[in-house]
Amino acid sequence: MVIKLSSSEKEYSFKVTSIAPFIDYCVSNKYDFIEKTEQVRTLYKKADNTMLRLTVKKVGDKVYKELDFKQDKLSNDPFIERKESKAIPYEDDEAVNSIIDFLDYKKAIELIRNRYVYSKEDVKFEIDEYLSPEEALVIAIEGDFNKITNIYNELKDKYKDYFINE
Repeated sequence: MVIKLSSSEKEYSFKVTSIAPFIDYCVSNKYDFIEKTEQVRTLYKKADNTMLRLTVKKVGDKVYKELDFKQDKLSNDPFIERKESKAIPYEDDEAVNSIIDFLDYKKAIELIRNRYVYSKEDVKFEIDEYLSPEEALVIAIEGDFNKITNIYNELKDKYKDYFINE
């Protein structure tokens, strides 16, 4: 029996000047709209290059809390591959804070954003409007490497004026 403890996330992530053409792309290419959420994500880091993430998601009147771990690896390249855990739903803030303290994670940053999620087959779009600590518009395309590479290249060609080069 093989137990998969974590997965590897493959994604292209890039800043843009407007999310409208990317939402239009998803709609016109028949991606399923999954959800729009308001999110507060608090990142905790430590020296072993891992992040613990607490995410509070509001969908309509419902609030969901999740804890997960992700490899703390940054890149100037729009493509990145990182290990990540499955999200664990939680309700007990005191217990979660105890775990954070026990594992010696330190609060790094709190992000506030609106997220639009679209999905089709092996590809997921996460379209983010960051409100804090700074305003930014970010598109992330996750999934099968070959599919997301083709989509990224198509978008880069079709919507090059919307891409922010950093």
